[in-house]
Amino acid sequence: MNQAYLEAAGADSPGNPFRKRYAEALEELVVRRQQSVDQARAAYIDPHKLYENKELYRRDFIQMLGWPLNEYTFGEVRGIQTIHAGHTETADIYRLQLEAWPSLPFYGILFVPSVREDKIPLVISQHGGQGTPELCSSLFGSSENYHQMTQRILSRGAAVFAPQLLLWDKEKYGVMHDRQQTDVRLKQLGGSIAAVEIACLRRCLDYLCTQLPFVDAARIGMAGLSYGGFYTLFTAAAEPRIKAAYSSCFFNSRYAYPWQDWVWQGSAGRFLDAEVAALIAPRALYIEVADQDELFAPDGAISEYNRLAAYYQAQNASHMLRFEVFAGNHELNSADAGMDFLFSHL
Repeated sequence: MNQAYLEAAGADSPGNPFRKRYAEALEELVVRRQQSVDQARAAYIDPHKLYENKELYRRDFIQMLGWPLNEYTFGEVRGIQTIHAGHTETADIYRLQLEAWPSLPFYGILFVPSVREDKIPLVISQHGGQGTPELCSSLFGSSENYHQMTQRILSRGAAVFAPQLLLWDKEKYGVMHDRQQTDVRLKQLGGSIAAVEIACLRRCLDYLCTQLPFVDAARIGMAGLSYGGFYTLFTAAAEPRIKAAYSSCFFNSRYAYPWQDWVWQGSAGRFLDAEVAALIAPRALYIEVADQDELFAPDGAISEYNRLAAYYQAQNASHMLRFEVFAGNHELNSADAGMDFLFSHL
């Protein structure tokens, strides 16, 4: 064989110019396709169409996320286990597990204020990546970048449910899981990990809104950081019982941050973050991003918010939407603007 055709390793490989052009052309192909899909999305949904056909779009959104969310119906909750885990000066703490789907147990921590009115709001406090309900609820010391999220909600007189998603730190807790592989396997089957966990959250509301006599089912909220911000946005879009939502450090351009479990086949042609959030309108929505977020730059969030604002305007609900870029890192804002807005609508 002629020596010129032998493969040389490293940066001097004679095949590299061909590989480089292929990689560059693929990127160009994706950008061109994004432009085409943006036009298709604009034809599929706009503020006026959403206003006229909101439930149709919500069904499309749920169908996009897939099984089992697209089969969820309100129903009797089974397999309920409640363990009193202790109390603080202001609340009783319960470990709650229920059968969210046949043979699928789902766990969270319920905080019930010791002193309460006959009816009080309920807020889901959703942890993020590497997190647990114990962590975002400060049960074992510092809540890290959550800045006492659960306790701040509890201090305002609400009951709090902090669920466990498939996101805990495997090394820290010693319980193994592979979220991305689970998502891929579910997508093979017409579902997604998001569809499973949003269905679980909805089933929890079936129980919490009907079986706890002190919960006012008309005053349900949700707040979350990072992955918790993702679940807050997407669960509120799918679940009309959530009257107010506070999403921190997630909302952004999915072209800039197309994480595997945050995208679905064809999703850019129907629902990017602005369109997902638009399904919450005219209900209350507070979105915040951090100016020094080490994971997600705020620029994409600003441009996406500008698209979202038109949807709220079309429903005469601009006052129900707030967006803030705060001075901070990847963290829940320690200032109270988001909490104030959330509770002003509960």
